[in-house]
Amino acid sequence: MITHWAFFPAALAIGLLELIVHKSKEAKLYILSAVLVTLPLYAYVFYLANPLSYVGTHFEGLIIPSYMLVILAISGFFLNFRKHPDMSILALAALTMSFVYYILNVKFIFGDMVQFAYPFFTSFYASSLFQYANKKSFKIALTALVLIALAMNLLVIQQIFNSMLPSIATKEFDQLLQLRKDFKPDDKTILAIDRGLLPWWLTIVSKDSKIVYPDSYESEDISKYYKNYINEEVSTTDGYVFYRISKQNNFLTLEKNATLSKKLYGFEN
Repeated sequence: MITHWAFFPAALAIGLLELIVHKSKEAKLYILSAVLVTLPLYAYVFYLANPLSYVGTHFEGLIIPSYMLVILAISGFFLNFRKHPDMSILALAALTMSFVYYILNVKFIFGDMVQFAYPFFTSFYASSLFQYANKKSFKIALTALVLIALAMNLLVIQQIFNSMLPSIATKEFDQLLQLRKDFKPDDKTILAIDRGLLPWWLTIVSKDSKIVYPDSYESEDISKYYKNYINEEVSTTDGYVFYRISKQNNFLTLEKNATLSKKLYGFEN
């Protein structure tokens, strides 16, 4: 729960469900513990910024666990629906949220992250089938299916790793690290990067300097940003020094450019 502030509502929902369904005294202690553990993180996060003002990372589609394990889990779900009512409610709630988010295309914060719970539900319901394995032959067959599913998953993961390309070449990454070493910003330093040159990686170089937000001026209306930040703080204040990351002779360089803020980057109407 202290990994990410968004995990607390899910933890609280689980505790409340346990309290309502099973009338468990331990659920009250669990809820109290969850609050006490998470409260310092919440206080710190809200002190730094309001996390409710941004939208969580969006995953384009569902990442489904092994299909063979999913089939076993579906079987276990229907066989044990009444035996584990709290788990059944949580699993149905997760499936409903994903259906609304992806199928009905109703976007809400962290709706795509519900899928992170699916491996847990899959393993729970798939393993629940072993309670019906009274015969040794059935237990052996079930174990074999699980092992085959795991082996297939490992092969898929290995294929993904073998086919993946790095988002940035090692040479360019090393050059950015060298630029960071050479870069000596101060309060009047603003850093930018040439379009098409790894815009999001300029933060490696930036240290504590101000940054001209990469690419946003091409696709977003940031007139308010210009008005509040550039016009008031930069254009009317002397002494700002602009640096730009560019490529010369196939090598990244840090270029001092005094005209960066006005003509090149559109800070003047």
